[in-house]
Amino acid sequence: MVFEKLSRIKRTFSMLSKNASNAKTKILSFKGGLTILCLIIFIVYPLIVQAMTSTEGELYTYLDIFILAMLYAILGASWDLLAGITGLFSFGQAVFFGLSGYILAYGVVSWGFSSVFSLILGILVAVLFGLLIGAVCLRLKGPYLALTLLALSIVLYRLFAESEPIIKDIFKGTAGFPAVEHLFDSVMLVYFTYYIIMIASIAIMKILAESKFGTVLKAIRDDNVGAEASGINLSKYKIIIFAISALFAGLAGGLWVMHVGSVKPENFGTKFSFFPIMFAAVGGLSSISGAVLGAFLYQIIDAIFTYGINYLPGITEIPFVSDVLAVGSVLIFAILLVIIIRWAPNGILNPAIEKLRLAYELIKGN
Repeated sequence: MVFEKLSRIKRTFSMLSKNASNAKTKILSFKGGLTILCLIIFIVYPLIVQAMTSTEGELYTYLDIFILAMLYAILGASWDLLAGITGLFSFGQAVFFGLSGYILAYGVVSWGFSSVFSLILGILVAVLFGLLIGAVCLRLKGPYLALTLLALSIVLYRLFAESEPIIKDIFKGTAGFPAVEHLFDSVMLVYFTYYIIMIASIAIMKILAESKFGTVLKAIRDDNVGAEASGINLSKYKIIIFAISALFAGLAGGLWVMHVGSVKPENFGTKFSFFPIMFAAVGGLSSISGAVLGAFLYQIIDAIFTYGINYLPGITEIPFVSDVLAVGSVLIFAILLVIIIRWAPNGILNPAIEKLRLAYELIKGN
């Protein structure tokens, strides 16, 4: 008995040592160094902006760009975990995103709960809904699953926006809940809190994707029949991954409502179902990090269109230009998506890292 315990402890230490060695190798690799550099940039950026701005409103304007990008990144990664890693293609991330936001808002405004407690409550409801959807949609796959979830998000949108008086009295109809308290009064605290939450969320999802659990999910994605024949319980894993994906989508939805200060039926809109697909497709499916890159790329493009026109006075007076600028970021991102699908079907993350690595080695060699 003693020898068995010693042997088990030895195997545990051996596994921990191997994992630590693998982690060290990843950190010291070019990709690991690039990741650390990006993390440092996102820490330094708000400090530089704070030093260069004179008012809280101006500081908010510049930090808001990346705060929203962080929330998009969590939402995009939650979709990639479900569709890219497991192969359960979904048009319904807005379901979990919107439900969590509404429960949070209702808890704060109607029940007087704290925003943090209401956030946890909203996430739990999203997870329960994910479990329910996973159980109901077990037999659906491919376009049937995607369209079913899209239909569900549309139904919820109509229910919350144009429902009977009883439901409208509860969820306020198209006006939604317009007064949800922010997490902190300081935008710097909000930025770094959301930054830590994003890093933790992405890290957890990447660990799941690269673990034995992730290997099972990829087996389900690549060959349903083969995975089932090898003894994998497809129903169990599909329900679990729906719940996990709903958890992170719900987290993004709740944090979104806490940041913007309101929730409306538009939170169930197609925007929050299709944007995460675009983010993952641009960055690269099945990588988690690709969705993060896509989210930040979109938000930077959106900021250029939103704030760049301030430096071009009179341009909005040109016929049709104001209409184009209103959807400019989405239009440019959609064109970029088409180009990437045509010439880089696996996304731009890995090709970009490889190009940067070659450039680094060339400079280092000189």
